Amino acid sequence: MVLLDEVRNATQALKTVASSHKDKTILSVVEQLSSNLTLLELSFPSSKLLENLCLQFRKPLVPLYSLFTAHACRFAVTLFAFIYEDKVEKNEDDVVVLLWEKVLNAILAGLVDYLEDSSGMIL
Repeated sequence: MVLLDEVRNATQALKTVASSHKDKTILSVVEQLSSNLTLLELSFPSSKLLENLCLQFRKPLVPLYSLFTAHACRFAVTLFAFIYEDKVEKNEDDVVVLLWEKVLNAILAGLVDYLEDSSGMIL
């Protein structure tokens, strides 16, 4: 089982490797990831908050996958596993499960976006 501390560790590792980057947009994205982790602690986040997570965990991460592939992918995989195990599998509310599944889809879609951008085709 993946714990939130593991997601925090993956975020910190990404933050550390990105800290030497000079692009303020990249640094801002990494900082936003840290802020978003607090939302994962909420028992009943609103649909609006989860929609925001979908936006934050897709397109903004694509440049991170390109620049810091191993660390960004580790973050995404750890985040995905945590959300699936803690927010989807354990939840009995079908509506909440559907909302968290949209967040999972956004994480995977961001990885696919990166793969399409880097290879010019879907793998």
